[in-house]
Formats: sequence, structure tokens, C-alpha cells
Amino acid sequence: MMKRNVKAVLSILLVFALLIPCIGFAADTPKTPVASSHHIAGLADEPVYDSNVKVYIEGKLVDFTKTQEIKKVDNVYKAVTVNNPILTVRGRTMMPLRAFVYYITDYVNQRKGDLGTYTNPGDIIFWEPYTEESKRPDGFKIDKVRYSNSPEDNRDILFGVRMLYIQVDTNLGTNNKNGTHGYHLYKADVPPLIMDDGVTYLPLRAEANTFGYGVKFDEKNNSVYISKNLPIQYGNGFKIVTEAKNPKDYKVGDKAFNWGTGTLDEIIYFDGTSSNLGPYVEPWK
Repeated sequence: MMKRNVKAVLSILLVFALLIPCIGFAADTPKTPVASSHHIAGLADEPVYDSNVKVYIEGKLVDFTKTQEIKKVDNVYKAVTVNNPILTVRGRTMMPLRAFVYYITDYVNQRKGDLGTYTNPGDIIFWEPYTEESKRPDGFKIDKVRYSNSPEDNRDILFGVRMLYIQVDTNLGTNNKNGTHGYHLYKADVPPLIMDDGVTYLPLRAEANTFGYGVKFDEKNNSVYISKNLPIQYGNGFKIVTEAKNPKDYKVGDKAFNWGTGTLDEIIYFDGTSSNLGPYVEPWK
């Protein structure tokens, strides 16, 4: 009888010994993905999940369910709190473009003096819907989202909805005395996407890297850190296609994305002023 009791006690202790590490690990493990109420415009059947990852920008925790934007309310422009949560699409953490850009540029605070009136305070994120008849064989119309800040920022970033390519032009501002500009073309494995509520999302790493921020994921603490003090890392999720800081850096054969046709063209002059029409890029689906 004593031996049986000892065996029973040992069995119970063994079960607890096995459970304790699991309990401790569960606290650091992201919860099972929960289907989001958000859906991708034009791709309603593509699964979208809510993400519970914590996002830190320059060391500060940012709650994307409570960010500030400027909207027209009763014909007056006001600062309002919006709920644009971090999402997950095909395993990629997706971050709202406008919320991120407004945060890193402190846009709303900079425009507070212009609020409370009927006058539009201006913007730095512009949605450019395709207005002409598409000349593509598949008829796909490339809607664009553009970031363009003050001339001193010397940067213009162009995103194509459901297109994997991201274009960055630099040295465009008043400090650009020689009229030249750099051309940077990157490719992400998940493209900019517009949700059914009209909010544009990009893969977090691609979005942060495009604006000059490095990214570090901390799986143990279910956190991601975005900072200009972190290195920009390229990989399958975000890679360089063409990077010319000025015209002398162009090489014949470099690639350029044609936003009118949605083709990946080949540069044929060293200054990047002309290119041969390349293959059509299929929309992400």
C-alpha cells in the first residue's frame, strides 16, 4: 500500500513539474490569432487577424487603438482619436500608415493652431485613386498612397495598393540645388493594403525601414521596437531592388517601377532618365 501511495504522489509531482514550465511559457507566448473585424478592400476572403503585439517607438509604448488624426467634423477640422489596431496578414505584422507617420512627425500637434476652423490644415499623406483607363492587359488600376512632407524633409515616398514595390525619392526639397534626386526602389513580400474602412496598412518592418527606422522583434515579450538607433535589416520581407543616391549611381539594367503601367522597367541610361518597358507586375492576391 505504501509503495502505491508513493508512486501516486510521485506521479502527481511529475505532472506539476511538467505543467509549471508550460504555465510560465504561456505568459510570454502570443495568444492564438483572433479573426479581425477588418477586411481587405478587394480581397474580402483573405484572412486578417488582430495582433496583440506591443509596439514601442523610440522607447515609448504606442497604443494604435488610440492615436490622433485630423478629420472634418461638422465642417470644422478637429483632432480626433481613432482606432486603427495592429493587424496580421499572412504572418506579417501590419501597421497603419497614417497613424505611424503622424506619430513620428508629431503632425497633429504641429497643426493644432490650424484646427477649429473651416480651413483644411493640409496633409502629408495623400491617397491618389487611379482616374484614367487602365492600359494593363488585366485592367487592374493601381491606386497610390503618397507621403510628402515639408521641402526640408527631402523625401517623397510612393506606395501602390496591392503592389509589392515601394519607391522613395530623395533630395527633392529646396536644399536640392543641382536638380538631381536619388531613386530607391524596395520590395516587400506583403504590399500596402487598404482595409474596408479606408485605412492603409503596410508590413511593419517595411513601413518603418522606408522611413529610416530599424526594427527589433522580441518574441519572448511579444514586443516590437522601432528606432532610428536600430540597424535597417533587409531580408525576404523587405529587400533592395534599386538604390541610387544620385544619378551617377545608376547602372544600366537597374530596375524602376512604372506607376502608370505597373511594369518593372529596365533603366537604359546611366542618369535614370529613360527605361525600357518591362513585364507587368501582377497585383498581390
